[in-house]
Amino acid sequence: MTVDAQIRVLQKICGDRILKEVLGKLAAMELQKCERALATVDDDLATFEKRFGKSSRDAWEAYRAGAMGDDPDVMEWMAVFENRLALETSIDQLQKTIEP
Repeated sequence: MTVDAQIRVLQKICGDRILKEVLGKLAAMELQKCERALATVDDDLATFEKRFGKSSRDAWEAYRAGAMGDDPDVMEWMAVFENRLALETSIDQLQKTIEP
């Protein structure tokens, strides 16, 4: 059974209110997981920022402009920053799903 089909069955049996409550709880749990992951990523980024003497956001802009070179440590830093950007997007989307 597809997810859409499962949702339709649950909606029919439980109703919108219960389904919305359950989905809200699931979104809240996932939001907490993403926020914990973001804290870990931020700790990792702080190490790179201290080492290279610039913010990750500034380094990202320079990297995208081709001004950061191809040092393996810089590449790792930028990969970690990409993870941060993805987590920010997930957190934003999850927050929107649990707003009343």
